[in-house]
Amino acid sequence: MILTDREIQIAIDRDLIVIEPRPEDRAFSSTTVDLTLDAVLNVYRGEQAGIEHAIDPTHPEYDHERTLTEFTTRTTIPIDGYLFKPKELVLAWTREYVNLKTHARIAG
Repeated sequence: MILTDREIQIAIDRDLIVIEPRPEDRAFSSTTVDLTLDAVLNVYRGEQAGIEHAIDPTHPEYDHERTLTEFTTRTTIPIDGYLFKPKELVLAWTREYVNLKTHARIAG
């Protein structure tokens, strides 16, 4: 089942969905809520010829901070925006923290 904007707002009011900070009313549309992009991006550096990388986050010694440092360049989105390039891998976050409570049985 898809929730309407009103049902999403009710779920937030009932603490079934947590979005912090709470979105403004204009962020809600018929069946969605718009989130905002954080200003910091991690852009993966292209592989060098003949060198391939495999990232295994299930490995017991995996360290996501070290992986980001070694394989990405941290970039701040300029005031005039960021132009995504073809075949470029970018890791980004939202400014909002989102928690869909398990007992609510709601998926995003």
